[in-house]
Amino acid sequence: WNQRDAAMCVDVAKRLLRGGLAPEEIGIICFFKEQVKRIKQLLESGGSGPGGSEDNDGAGGEASGVFVATVDSFQGNERKAIILSTCLTQPGGSGAFGADPK
Repeated sequence: WNQRDAAMCVDVAKRLLRGGLAPEEIGIICFFKEQVKRIKQLLESGGSGPGGSEDNDGAGGEASGVFVATVDSFQGNERKAIILSTCLTQPGGSGAFGADPK
């Protein structure tokens, strides 16, 4: 999992919430299950962690309603705003989906 990417996704979701979107209108799509798990934890705790904004603006409970799932699990769902987590599996991209020329 990529901590900085997770924090950035949570930060964007919190900004969208402050901008007036409801949690049910926001989705975060990840390529990896562990990234889904970590983003959900950050949303539920209300913090962004290292790399994101450090303010705990009380959006934790509200932000926990944001739908976070893998690409396959998200299929068939719709949201007004989609945040795409594009973290790699390993530093440097070795073994990552982006390394596949297809």
